[in-house]
Amino acid sequence: MFRSAILYPRGYSWLITLAVLDVFCTYVILRLGGIELNGIANWFLHAFDLYGLIALKFGCVALVLTICEVVGRLRASTGTRLVTAAIVISAFPVAVGAGQLAAARFGVLNTTPSIALEPLAWNGVTSSR
Repeated sequence: MFRSAILYPRGYSWLITLAVLDVFCTYVILRLGGIELNGIANWFLHAFDLYGLIALKFGCVALVLTICEVVGRLRASTGTRLVTAAIVISAFPVAVGAGQLAAARFGVLNTTPSIALEPLAWNGVTSSR
């Protein structure tokens, strides 16, 4: 068991924030009729609904944090590079999702529903439920 403080708290905060933003963007894109492009995440989505997708995302985040802690305790410079790489990699789907949402918002993308989620209305971000 670790007896000292975590090594990269600021990096971990970024990773967790990006994971939350990724799940949020994915949820909104799905509600607007988009699809999940990641094959593994798509399988979890269809097998276990949104809760499975959330569990997959945060299971991966927990694994990355654990690897960063172990590697960082063995080699500090490698751990720092690993956390930085994880942040950059995690930012990519958030940037793509945000771009897709912006394109959908301004009418650049067609938002025909493709799965059994009710489309999300943009006015006040409310559903018709």
